[in-house]
Amino acid sequence: MDILTRIQDKARAARRTLVLPEGTEERTIIAARSLAEESIAKVVLLGDKKQIGSLAETHGLDVNRVQIITPRNRLISTNSPTCSMSAARKKG
Repeated sequence: MDILTRIQDKARAARRTLVLPEGTEERTIIAARSLAEESIAKVVLLGDKKQIGSLAETHGLDVNRVQIITPRNRLISTNSPTCSMSAARKKG
């Protein structure tokens, strides 16, 4: 058994969820298809559902095997004062 097969087997056994933030990019769709087909991880794609659906069809990804989430709000930057203050409070 080669190293790649061992890594894939460990990933399957861990049953993790992998969130791919660039869900509307071709390379991400191709990666999601491979992960879903080989049951390596549960895949979540972030992006516009219609655009992802179109790309998925082009690249042979069954959208029923992945979860698609369309973000509604921008995430808070880790450099924002609010985030920095929260981190400082946790440190004490």
